Amino acid sequence: LYFDSPEMIFLQEKIEGDAIRKKVRIRSYTNVHNNNLFLEIKSKKYDRIGKDRQMITCAEYEQFRKSDLQFLLNNTSENSAFQGDVYSLYNYYNLAPVILIKYKRFSFIDDLANCKVTFDFDLRYKKTDELFTNDFSHDILSNGAIMEFKFEKMIPWYFADLVKQKELSRIAYSKYSNTYLDQ
Repeated sequence: LYFDSPEMIFLQEKIEGDAIRKKVRIRSYTNVHNNNLFLEIKSKKYDRIGKDRQMITCAEYEQFRKSDLQFLLNNTSENSAFQGDVYSLYNYYNLAPVILIKYKRFSFIDDLANCKVTFDFDLRYKKTDELFTNDFSHDILSNGAIMEFKFEKMIPWYFADLVKQKELSRIAYSKYSNTYLDQ
């Protein structure tokens, strides 16, 4: 569930290609009410992409969605810098939930090389402020998939060989901005 300002600032930053930008979202890896939710700030600073996150409860999700950020102020965890960032972004931009994106994912992890390849497919979205719904009104990339390769320091040799052999190139693709461009 992505959050944005009434002016859709985060979306505009992506479309305009701002080198430094952020977005706020809540993620669930299931479609049922459980306490495995993550409040995230995804950031891009030039070519570096990062993600900071904190696990939250369903009750905290409901508070956040309704602009009640008290749980961020009351929490004394080691994550206080992240909580302060979320609080500041939420209030500065007057954030609200705008769109829910759902997809299926296959992941392949190489722990030795500290890298991961993911394939996201069956992407669907709906303009909503609800995290838990099965009623998706639109699909995107109906016959395609998004492959992401994530690594920390350097690309493993076998993946570099594959990229060269198959003449693969990097293409930026934002699920969030492409849902709006699809409309």
